[in-house]
Amino acid sequence: MPRVPNQALSYFLSNNVVPNQCEAASIQIEMDYLAAHISRLRSKLTKLEKQFWSYSIMLSPVRRVPAEILGEIFTFVIPDDVLEEQKRCQLVDLQLVCRSWRDAARLQHRLWSGLYVSLRQTIPLEKIQNWFGRSGNTPKSLQVFVPGHGDCETQGSPCRLHSLALATLVAKGLSRFSLTCKGPQCFHNFLDALKTIKVTTSGCAWDCLDFIALKFTEEWNESPDPSKSMFFRLPPNVTSFELELPSRYDAFGSETDSAITPLHIPPSFLIQLRSLSLRCDWQGLQWLECVLPLCTNVQTLKFNFFGLESWEYDTSSNEAHLRQRLRSGFLLPQVHTLCLQNLVADSHPMDILSLILTPQLVDLDIGFHRNDPEESDWKLAEHIIAFAKRSSCGASLRRFRLRHVQLKAGELANALRALPFLTHLTLEDIVMTEAENGDAFYLLKTDAQPSLSRLETLELLHFKPNLCHNLIQSFLQSRRPYRWDPEKQSPPSEVQADTLKRLIVTFQTIPKERQLLKGDPVLRALREHGVTMVHIGPISYID
Repeated sequence: MPRVPNQALSYFLSNNVVPNQCEAASIQIEMDYLAAHISRLRSKLTKLEKQFWSYSIMLSPVRRVPAEILGEIFTFVIPDDVLEEQKRCQLVDLQLVCRSWRDAARLQHRLWSGLYVSLRQTIPLEKIQNWFGRSGNTPKSLQVFVPGHGDCETQGSPCRLHSLALATLVAKGLSRFSLTCKGPQCFHNFLDALKTIKVTTSGCAWDCLDFIALKFTEEWNESPDPSKSMFFRLPPNVTSFELELPSRYDAFGSETDSAITPLHIPPSFLIQLRSLSLRCDWQGLQWLECVLPLCTNVQTLKFNFFGLESWEYDTSSNEAHLRQRLRSGFLLPQVHTLCLQNLVADSHPMDILSLILTPQLVDLDIGFHRNDPEESDWKLAEHIIAFAKRSSCGASLRRFRLRHVQLKAGELANALRALPFLTHLTLEDIVMTEAENGDAFYLLKTDAQPSLSRLETLELLHFKPNLCHNLIQSFLQSRRPYRWDPEKQSPPSEVQADTLKRLIVTFQTIPKERQLLKGDPVLRALREHGVTMVHIGPISYID
């Protein structure tokens, strides 16, 4: 039975009389009893709440999510196409949550279609085959990394790529294959092992590969005899090829040797390519001369220059074919995407734009080496204008990306003026000097005709927040005949809708005391201008 309160103590509730010692002890006893009773009730309440939530979980809508949709969610959790060990462990952990999650992961075949393998130890062939077995009919990708090891050319010296287990994996059926190893001799050893597998099987999936990537890290020991070149042993049906050549400092005793070393790639292989990526810091035009003239069907072309500061070729050469090449350039009639990576501002590798002709170009991506010096005085606009004019691609070019460079605001403005038909513009990690004269968009505001009048998507990535606010304001001003005020609720009603549909802004990490982006008025004005998608932020801070 519940305890009956001491009625004698209720007297003190209606006055300010001070209880004596005996009365105070009685009051304390009542308080202790009530505190203990409250504790018991709270404990019961906690148990009841746990029971309630347990039953509510049974009715959770998540339980009714179809396995196919849950599997799609997992692809956002693990977006990588090729899984390294950490991502593989993450996928295994998802399966351990419950049976339904395991079934959903097994139904999403793409999660199991790509593997990264290091040949630091013996290949667990059976485990890899079981993993790929869960990918169903999804095209499979395998990336293989071979760490440095002994001299593969020495008689009796083992090469890790002479692996029957790896050859068996490749022979069983892949769509994409990537290999990172010391040099061409290692690749030859792998092909020898693969040849052994082909003898014992009917046909080989190696011949059906449509993508192959080769990265050589230390040496270039190709035979001078073209018929013995590794390139003649490449799969016959490849349409996408990535080749990373070793640095000239590692591959050759003298830097000048790289300028005269040919690449013996068969014409039949190059003609069928649709995508080509070259990473090279070799001197001269020899490596380009061996590849580009036959890339008549390539649609996506990428160059990576290793942050090369000097690219030397003899422009005064008396060789007739070289003089003719410098005049005519390399015609690439089908290229619609051109990507130049790890350039150094105001350096010779930018000359590549004067050596290639891309009349059908749609997408131009130029990225610079992140360790560029802070100060640069180079002519981006001259390179872009000359390239667009030489290739006659000004009317077809729709997308332009510029990354990781410091340049004058006027140079960027002039480059953008030369690309009037752009629909997508991305500026990433850009620093503009001569800020007292205004940023690039502010300078565009002075044009008689609005620049970038067809722009639909603008991406300002990894910018300083205060600079981004100025850029957005200048951008709107450059497209409007009136003076824009971010504090106004809406623009004048007579202004027509803009072509801009998508704006994405991301920021650098900044100290807390630095100026913040005034997001609200900017967002309000952009939406009033008809921009249908706006993403700004978040801003990350450091103390």
